[in-house]
Amino acid sequence: PAAAAAAASPKRPRPPPVDKRQREKELRDRVAAALKRAVRTDGNTLDLRGRRADEVTYEVDAFLDMMLGQRREAAFILTGHGTGAVKKVVRELFARCSRTTCGPRI
Repeated sequence: PAAAAAAASPKRPRPPPVDKRQREKELRDRVAAALKRAVRTDGNTLDLRGRRADEVTYEVDAFLDMMLGQRREAAFILTGHGTGAVKKVVRELFARCSRTTCGPRI
């Protein structure tokens, strides 16, 4: 009976193989194109300059939620120079969020 049930169900066609390098290149190209079109404004920019790394996690999470909710193609996060700790926190947050990509400016 199990063999008959398996034979009766239609086989799904296999999706074409995904080339990871090609997919990453396409994503980088889309990000670069979005950044070329993007204009930094107060509405799409989070300024973290002068902040401490332990203070920024909530703000970055809320900002990314807002930008994704508004379907913005690009958002800008200003981290300043300092020790680089804030930039490191921001990069880690981007790495955890599957719907975001760091552009070439970070």
